[in-house]
Amino acid sequence: MAYNPLYKAFKAKSFTDKDIILHFYILDVLADGSKLSVKDIAEIVMDEYLGFFDTDIWPDESTIRNKLKEYAPKKTDDDLYYDECNYYMFMDNDSAQKAFEYMKENWIQDETDAGKKYIRGWEAGVCDASVEIYIYITNNMIITTEVQVVSEWSVDSPDYAPPTNHQERVDFINKHF
Repeated sequence: MAYNPLYKAFKAKSFTDKDIILHFYILDVLADGSKLSVKDIAEIVMDEYLGFFDTDIWPDESTIRNKLKEYAPKKTDDDLYYDECNYYMFMDNDSAQKAFEYMKENWIQDETDAGKKYIRGWEAGVCDASVEIYIYITNNMIITTEVQVVSEWSVDSPDYAPPTNHQERVDFINKHF
């Protein structure tokens, strides 16, 4: 439960009554799942919650923005690697294994490394570049990612892209799956 902003404030013992009340107002505004800007949230808090009180102490937009930041998950390198992989889910392990075999036979032109649960090699049929991919199977899921891309264009061409190498994606998959 350490991810709860109210719990964090309680454990740090660095909060005021107004901090806690503002958290509850914000949680109530966000409860219906609507996507609102910070300005919209601030206006709703002011109009629908604090407008009934006779006070000159109003939280400003930056205060509400800071409270909202406490609800946002912190991005890690692993989160970025999750975004750079493709995930294929199957109804069962046998279907995943058949798809994995199909990918090995039809997606890989030149195998560079292989094991029981993975294959790494150059992708077949890619125009204008050589693409090394990594395909990993775990239970009923297959994960793929590009490991490196090498442009077929000359360095002088406007379409040239420098080679990339994303070994960290392979390391991520092996670590977490």
